[in-house]
Amino acid sequence: SRPTGRSVDRQPLLVTDATAAPSVNTDNVSLYGITAQTNAVTTAFTATGTPREGDMLHIHLKSSAGTPALSWDSAKFVASTVTLPTTFTTTRVDLDFIWDSTAARWRLISKA
Repeated sequence: SRPTGRSVDRQPLLVTDATAAPSVNTDNVSLYGITAQTNAVTTAFTATGTPREGDMLHIHLKSSAGTPALSWDSAKFVASTVTLPTTFTTTRVDLDFIWDSTAARWRLISKA
């Protein structure tokens, strides 16, 4: 069953090399990390689950070499004053999203 608490109750999910189509189930995960990606994310990064207003999602990305391309599912993720990255490198990038129930999308609110 779905946890009754906020996103802090959910577990982290760390993967070494995600598929070309990574997906995170936000009912179970509030932190998703790719620690050594080698291939481009050619099918849009997407999310499943039933988020609630104000839920937070943290994604961090790091390649093992090179600059893999990255695409996002525009039906699930949206930029704000912060742009969604289209590539990432061997330097870790951290992305914080908040669920916007009006837009029904994960809205990027910070990138570091």
